[in-house]
Amino acid sequence: MPPATKYCSGCKLDRSLTDFRKSSKYSQGRHFRCKYCLRLATARWIAGHPEYGRQFRLAYKKQADLNSRRSYLLHKEKVKRRGRLWRKENPERDKVMRSAWKQKNPERVKKFQAKAYLRHRSSIESHLNDSMSASIGLSLQGNKAGRHWEILVGYTLQELKVHLESLFTEGMTWELLFRGEIHIDHVFPLSRLIFDSAEDPTFKYAWSLGNLQPLWKRDNFRKGNQVPWEFAKEKVA
Repeated sequence: MPPATKYCSGCKLDRSLTDFRKSSKYSQGRHFRCKYCLRLATARWIAGHPEYGRQFRLAYKKQADLNSRRSYLLHKEKVKRRGRLWRKENPERDKVMRSAWKQKNPERVKKFQAKAYLRHRSSIESHLNDSMSASIGLSLQGNKAGRHWEILVGYTLQELKVHLESLFTEGMTWELLFRGEIHIDHVFPLSRLIFDSAEDPTFKYAWSLGNLQPLWKRDNFRKGNQVPWEFAKEKVA
């Protein structure tokens, strides 16, 4: 049986083998100095070489960050679940920590916000959702009462997308709609329909799928608040 202890040339003591780092270069497969003496020697050397110590700390931090990132990617879902649970159980602490992080990292916050905005605006669904929410809120003069527009009109965002796309004429694209070259028009003008609440049947008609159509910006400006038959006469003329 191999001895359970080893002599340390640093502290001059016999120590347990577990106090020495493994190394095939030395006797018994362990380093000639114990872990504690190695740490002390390393600390002394770094203190005498501050520039190397700084480089060492930067390299160590870089490797630690890389290891942390790898671990996160391997256990992403588990980490997210644990995070959601902690935030749910500690809402006040979470709020304080988020606020402190934002104050400490204003540039990163701006970068995240800009990235989220671009991602949000590049989505057809997000653009339509924002447009409908704002337009309906305006038409109700603030009487939306926090309700989602889908509940008020009786159809879904996906149904609206399919409806509008089915009415696209030659040259129409969602990108042009995003840029404002195409408008979401009310076939029977909103300005000529009177209602005061989302429960009013006239509101339901005004915002029904059948009363919404994609229309080129120039045609929408020409149409103004004309009803369909009036606009039809103008186009013929």
